[in-house]
This record gives sequence, C-alpha cells and structure tokens, in this order.
Amino acid sequence: MQRSFCQLQQHEFDSLIKVSKTLRTNGKAEEAIVIYLDVLAKVPRDSENAAYLCNLLNIVYRSIGEKALSLTYIYRAIGLNKEIGSDRNLAKNYINLANYFLEEGQHEKSKNYLVLAGGLIEDKGDILNGYIFNSLGSYYNDQIDDKFLNIDTSTNYYLGALQVYKDNKAYHMMPGPYNNIAINYTLKNQNGFAKENYLRAIHLADSLNAPKDLINSYRNLGNLYMEEGDFEKALEVYNKSLALSSVENDPAYQVNIYANLVNANIALGQVDEAAILFRKFNQIRDSIYDAEKIQEVNELETKYETKLREQEILEQQSTINTKNFQKNIFLGLSILLVVLIVVAAWFFTQKQKYLKKLKNEEIANMKKEQDLKELNAMMHGQEEERNRIANDLHDRLGARLSSIKLLFQNDVDLQVSSSKLVAYIDEAITETREISHNLSTDMLTRFGLQTALKDTIRTIQNSNQIEADLAVYGMDSRWPLAIERNVFYVLLELLNNTIKHSGAKKLMVQISQIEEEVNIFYEDDGIGFDKMDTDSKGMGMRSMKARVNAIKADMRIETKAKAGFSAVISLQISDVGRTSSPSSLQSPA
Repeated sequence: MQRSFCQLQQHEFDSLIKVSKTLRTNGKAEEAIVIYLDVLAKVPRDSENAAYLCNLLNIVYRSIGEKALSLTYIYRAIGLNKEIGSDRNLAKNYINLANYFLEEGQHEKSKNYLVLAGGLIEDKGDILNGYIFNSLGSYYNDQIDDKFLNIDTSTNYYLGALQVYKDNKAYHMMPGPYNNIAINYTLKNQNGFAKENYLRAIHLADSLNAPKDLINSYRNLGNLYMEEGDFEKALEVYNKSLALSSVENDPAYQVNIYANLVNANIALGQVDEAAILFRKFNQIRDSIYDAEKIQEVNELETKYETKLREQEILEQQSTINTKNFQKNIFLGLSILLVVLIVVAAWFFTQKQKYLKKLKNEEIANMKKEQDLKELNAMMHGQEEERNRIANDLHDRLGARLSSIKLLFQNDVDLQVSSSKLVAYIDEAITETREISHNLSTDMLTRFGLQTALKDTIRTIQNSNQIEADLAVYGMDSRWPLAIERNVFYVLLELLNNTIKHSGAKKLMVQISQIEEEVNIFYEDDGIGFDKMDTDSKGMGMRSMKARVNAIKADMRIETKAKAGFSAVISLQISDVGRTSSPSSLQSPA
C-alpha cells in the first residue's frame, strides 16, 4: 500500500529525531533506522534536514556493521551539502567518512578526508576541530614507521583536541583523549605520566556519569598495573570496571574484564577464585555467540524491509518533483517583491555602513589608548625589576664586600684571619652567582627557551619544596629571541607566584608546537585566587599581559579560590629570524 506524501513541520521533525536518538542510546538501532527512513521520505530532497538525516543513517548503519548502506548515505549527505553550500555540515560528513576509513585500515584516505574537513572550518575554536584533532591522533597511532615520532605527533593532536573541547565546555568528550594520551605514554614506557592521564580520565568520566568511559579507563589502568606486576591494584580496578559493565549490561565488556580478572587472580595464586571467574567467562562468551546468531536473522529481516522502503521512497519522489514545479511558479511571482525589498535594503545597508565606519574609528581610538596603558604598565614592571636587581646588589653583594673591607682595615695580622677572609669571599661569589642566575638573560640568549626553562625547573626541584615537571612536544627549533624572552619572563612570573603565594605541592609546564602554532599550558594545585581581582591587583599580572600582547599572543586563565590555577598561552611563530637548535574516534552528528 502506497503512503501519501506529507511534509513535516520543523517541530515535528525535531521531536522524531529526539525519539530516534533515545532509541540509539538504548541499543535499539534498527528501530531508530525505521524512524529515520520514514522522516527522510517526508522532507524535501534537497534540504538541510535531508542531508542531516543521511548523515545520521551513515552513523547508525556503521554501528550495526552495515558498511555498504553506511557509505551509501554518507556519500548522499556529501552530495546534498555540496549542493546546498553548507560547509560546516560537509565538514561533519568528511570527519565521519574519515573515521569509517580509519576503522577499515585505509589510513591515507582517512587522513585526506580529515584535511578536507579542516579546510572547511574557518573558526579554529570550532568544536569540529576537536573531532579532527582526535581522529588525527588515532591516525598517527596506527602508523608503523617511525613509531616513537608518530606517538609524539599523536599526543600533540590529542592535546589539541582536549583544548578545543575545554574551550567549548564539551567536557563529555574529554575522557577519550585523556585515555588515548595515557596509552601513548604506556607505549613509551612513561608509566607515571600514563597513570596521571588515566586518573584524569577516570575523575572526569565519574563526575559526568559516563560509565563507558569509566569502564575503558579502569580496564586500561588495570592492564598497566598487570604489566608492572602490581596484581592487587590491577584486581582492584578490574573489579570496578566489572561492576560498571554489569550496570551497563554489556556482555562484550564483561567477557574482556572476566578474562583479565582470571589472569590477575592466577598471578596472585588465587586459583579457586580464578576457576569461578573462568566459568562466568565461558557462560557470557557462549551467550554472545547465541546472540550473534539471532542478530543474523534480524539483519536479514532489516535488509528486506529496507529494500521495500527504498522502493517506496522512489515512488514518492515523483510526487515531490510535481510539488517542486509548483514551488518554482510561486518563486517566479515572488521575485518582483524581492526586487523591491532589495532596493530598500540597499539604502538601509549604505546607512549602516556609514554608522559602522564611525564606530570602527571610535574603537580604533580606544585601542590606541589601551596599547599606551599596556606599554606604560610593561615599562613600570621593567623599572620595578631594575630596582629589585639594584637592591640585591646593594643589600646582599654590597654587604659582603663591605665586610671584607672592614676585615682588611681592622685586622693587622691578615694571616690569622685568612680563613675568615676566604669564607667572606666565597659568600660574595655565591651571592653574585644567585643574582646572575635570577637574571637568566645570558642563558636564554645563548641556549634558548628550552634550556633556560629546564635550568629553572631543575632549580625548583632541587629546593625539595615543590614538585615541578616540564614537558615539551614538537619544539624542534629556536623561536625569535623577542618571543622567547617574553614567554620566559611570563613563565617566570607564573612560577614565582606559585612558589611564593599558592602553597602548591605540584606544578606543571607543558609546551606543544604543531607547525607554527604553539600552545603553552601552566598548572598548579595551589589555593588559587579570585579571578575577578586579576585585572585590578598586582603589577605582575599587568606586566604579563603587556608581554603577551607584545608578541600578539592570547592568554586565558582559569582559577578560583581554593581550586588551583591554570593558564593557557596561544601564539603563532613566524618563520622570520628562526635558528636551528637540538630538540629535547569520535563522530559529529
């Protein structure tokens, strides 16, 4: 029986899409497909809604292993979005197609589509860039040649994905990249960093109530403990993963976790417990095989129903073409009215352009005033730094030299006081070295930012008062000296604030460079401060902002009282003036 064509209202369309997504979340993909196909038959063929539905059909067909149908609908979505001119939706299609080819092991095709998607996104902060970075991280992880180089590149892309998700407050997407970064550290035998990132993924997934991410992170952390021979800790996290998989009622997860539990109990010599777990493992494995046979029958029925529905769509297409002809006639009659509206709009636009010009001139004047204020703040900060150095020379080194002078004047028998004289000279030398080290300008100029930062972090570590870490990725050449100096003094100010005021036990500096784009992450676990006060209090903050503006960088601060401190500095490195130096799958709907 042929169904009559009935175009949906937008609110009806949105309601049906919401219902189908709920069905997908509950594992009822086939029922969701029925709704998608029914709605697709009721929307205009060349509309954004039709392209959106084709993209959803690609995702859900791929989830149940229907690869041919998945590809059919993604290519159809690409054609529609090209025709409509919707670049952002086209970028989503390319990302989904790239993930399909990545799962199929066709890595170069995957990378090519990710590059195409990135070229369509103008805003670097767009969340789609997070999907692209995450997929590129997986691409480099799957390469064989230059394994360790590709692991670092992969980690860089995962870090980029994390930053995009954080900027867009898409916290539910962040456990995956944290988990993948931990796996990369495991491959490089850096288990300490791996555990830190697993725990970050676990903490975030727990706060978001995301059981699937928790299951994966607990399972991977347990595998790491097994490799280290810490079988008791491995058993503990495996049991947490098992409890979550029971709630999710996912046999595929449970089979893997029971196998890991058997191995952990055998390693601990708990043979009886291992035997009980092994029987459960066999029971669930057998039930999966039975379910797969049932699924084969259901898939055959679904294919048959899909063919019937596609035939129905073809029949309805004729009706759609007739209605489109009627729409074209109406469109022709509307053109006359549009011409009149365009003429009126032109006069209005000219007036708006004139007003906008006046506004831009006002903004330009305000910006000049702000630049002068920032320059004065930086000069004031430099003056304070010079005064501090002068005080160090006068109060510390000057006092030592005066003591030596008095010793010469008052002690007739210099041989008796030679040991005291040597001690005073040693103290003066130490003071000179400390003042010189505080300046750090010569080391920065001669050896570069990496070396100067490593020396500073080493000094902090040697104090045994705070644990400091430095991680550098992709920085294989020197930056222009002006950029290195400003970045170094900004980081020195942050380090100084952490050591003097935060009460932190741990701080981390992380520098990530991808081609000309640099992201610098600074974080401590101190008491933090009220972010509302950062613009009005403290010459240090104004000096940092002036230095950041001087190199055309962007600095974002996240902090609040008793909740730690973090800062992100983003900038572009110019090719001019660089010198060489040694270097130290998610799918958008």
